[in-house]
Amino acid sequence: MVRINDIRIKEYLSFKDVKIKLKNKENNLILFTGASGVGKSILMNAILSSFAIKPLEASLVDLSLENDLLENEDFEITKGEDILIKGVKNTKTKYLLNDLNISKKKLLELSNDFIKHISLKNVEEFETENFLDFIDKTIFVKKKKHEETLSTYRTKLEQYNKEKKELDVLIKEEEKVEELKEFLSFEIEKINKVKPSETEYEELQDVKKKLSQKDKITAQLKDANNVVSMFGDIYPIFETLDLDKTIIEEAQSYIESTIADTENSFSDLEDVDIEHTLDRISEISQILKKYGTIENMNKVLAEKEQELEKYTNIEVEKNKLLTSISKIEKELKELSETITHNRKQEIPSIIKGINKYLEQLFLKNFNINLVELEKMNYYGNNEVELSLNNTSLSKISSGEFNRVRLAFLSLKSDLSFSDGGILFLDEIDANVSGKESEGIAHLVKKLSFDYQIFSISHQPQLTSMASQHFVIEKKNDESQIRELEKEEDKINEIARMISGKDITEEAISFASKLFK
Repeated sequence: MVRINDIRIKEYLSFKDVKIKLKNKENNLILFTGASGVGKSILMNAILSSFAIKPLEASLVDLSLENDLLENEDFEITKGEDILIKGVKNTKTKYLLNDLNISKKKLLELSNDFIKHISLKNVEEFETENFLDFIDKTIFVKKKKHEETLSTYRTKLEQYNKEKKELDVLIKEEEKVEELKEFLSFEIEKINKVKPSETEYEELQDVKKKLSQKDKITAQLKDANNVVSMFGDIYPIFETLDLDKTIIEEAQSYIESTIADTENSFSDLEDVDIEHTLDRISEISQILKKYGTIENMNKVLAEKEQELEKYTNIEVEKNKLLTSISKIEKELKELSETITHNRKQEIPSIIKGINKYLEQLFLKNFNINLVELEKMNYYGNNEVELSLNNTSLSKISSGEFNRVRLAFLSLKSDLSFSDGGILFLDEIDANVSGKESEGIAHLVKKLSFDYQIFSISHQPQLTSMASQHFVIEKKNDESQIRELEKEEDKINEIARMISGKDITEEAISFASKLFK
């Protein structure tokens, strides 16, 4: 459970500096009372603003909370250790959780785990998904098999949706498959037609270079051969002068060898088809321009061949998926029928439980209609329609709606579905009769054993049941809050609520009876 221990509010409209110390008891019903216009709603909004539920307007809202429920490593929240929440507003708004900055969005997400605010017509609890979750929880207690059935259904639904998406993709691909197959075949054929080796381009460029130099080098080779033939005229001088001929012989040998190699290389070009070579270079050049490298071309080729094979096998894959989907559809239908059957069996018990509490609130005829849909979703193929006296909950008055919420929370409390937390009731007993107010008071008192409840009230019945009672007063345009601890003070405040500023003996007597 999470409960507030201490509250500090600074500079918020008529409040200058407020400190509230809360006493956590077995039941936690904290009441704020006071004349109209003294600042009760302002105070409630300030507390809610610390959780980012209402806009932060105070310069400081500082809370410490007892925590036996939440754990969060990111914000150093450990179960069993207090939580510190601070909202600060100077030039901009800032929230701190355990002295670490937290965004408004994150704080609101965290707050939603342990705070309920009954004021406006919040229909979240009665939306189909949430209400079906509640129905299923009540069934789990009695039928463990229902939980297994629901889990199996959701696993199969996930598989069904996955395969349906795959099938949709295949069908779309099938519509253009012939065109794609033709395109891929053309691309593969184009690459295979050229398909050069890793070194072919460089070798062809070398051939091209030699061919372009052939005439020039051939003329130069002829001149070089004439020079080599003159070496024989040099040897007699070296012999006459008795000089070493080695260097001349080596030079002659090197030149002759180079000339021979060059002539041989050019003789290899005799059979080269120049036009074909240039065409081949052009083709490979286009490939390199498109794919960058031969290695990348081979990779793309493999991918296109694989893709073509996929399109070739598309009909086989589609038939496999159709068979599998048909099988899963049948299984889902059987599972959803079981889920619906279990829910229909449980709903009368839930209706009875809520109506039992509504009787105490002088309301009746709450009903749940389970509708079966064609389309299946995460929650099965059901939708709930909730009504009071055959009127949709969306159309009943705010007062009636809030009493239905109280009855629903009371039933959840009976079933131990409440993790505890903080419940804010903003004039939950406004505009109701004495009997209705008494019924509301008893249910709120019951809920205070599960929740720490903060409530504003103008009715004596609920006020008389408070575990802590704070009265708000306004002096010189400044709102102040004080706790009523003495029985006499509490009775006098309840009497003021009954008879107004001029407290009568009858009001004192009635307040005493209520209080006791």
